Amino acid sequence: MEMLLFVSNNIVSRCVIGRKADEEEENIGKSNKYGELLRRLEEQLAAFYDLSGLIGRLNATARALDALLDQVIEEHINKVLSESDDVDDQSDKKDFVDILLHLWKNSMLGAELSQDNLEAIILDMFLGGTDTTETTLEWAMAELVKNPTSMKTVQEEIRSVAKGKLNIDMKDIEKMDSLKCVLKETLRLHPPAPLLVPREIAQCVKRRDMFLNNPVDCQGQDFQFIPFGAGRRGCPGMSFGLAAVEYVIANLLHCFDWKLPLGEVEENLGMTEVNGLTVHKKLPLYLVPALDVSRKMSIVVMF
Repeated sequence: MEMLLFVSNNIVSRCVIGRKADEEEENIGKSNKYGELLRRLEEQLAAFYDLSGLIGRLNATARALDALLDQVIEEHINKVLSESDDVDDQSDKKDFVDILLHLWKNSMLGAELSQDNLEAIILDMFLGGTDTTETTLEWAMAELVKNPTSMKTVQEEIRSVAKGKLNIDMKDIEKMDSLKCVLKETLRLHPPAPLLVPREIAQCVKRRDMFLNNPVDCQGQDFQFIPFGAGRRGCPGMSFGLAAVEYVIANLLHCFDWKLPLGEVEENLGMTEVNGLTVHKKLPLYLVPALDVSRKMSIVVMF
């Protein structure tokens, strides 16, 4: 390989400057060989230029996202500016951006709020709240399918609290202790953000029902269990994330019975993790839903 590089350099050198590369090496010293200098230059140029096009695609995505967010923010600004000051801030129809702009409009924010600031906040919420929630939901369902006894226990609790209701609301979820235990155990086994905790558990822990009737807090108050971090570096969206996961799992387990596709068994369900911005399953989870008999009857009665 060195000989081929030497020959190539000599050909180009003779054509360009009228002398061979080895003659240049004698002039500049053996410590800075001509071929080695060119190789180092090529490596540095490759690192400097976006040869793969990744940065270009990133910039194009950023521009498209900026245009979309600008349109959304403009719509919210026009709506807030057209409202009177006595509009009820607690209206269920108000979203996060509405409330933030209302505070800014009435000088209650305590800081300047530029459009760039608002775009950054919205983007942070999407990036921080989408992937982590989806990952936690997938791990929770995977662990429940792998442990059908635990799934049955949680489903019985959910359906007992629901008492024939078609949909679970947040008031019902407050009464579901087993569901909260499942979520805590999922976060203990599969914390979505890998940089908040050690890479792997130091030793195998087998404590069945360790969270049942145990007031261990998972929002940064108990240092034995901090899946969202703690203190000033704690996740600002932990309450929102927990509520979203609890709501989705409660309704999924309330409405359907879940099982693996035909031919697959719980013992062989792949639970290998893959690291990234979040720790997700290496292989996607595929489940087959079956409508709960009691729910099917209630639907028939309603229609």
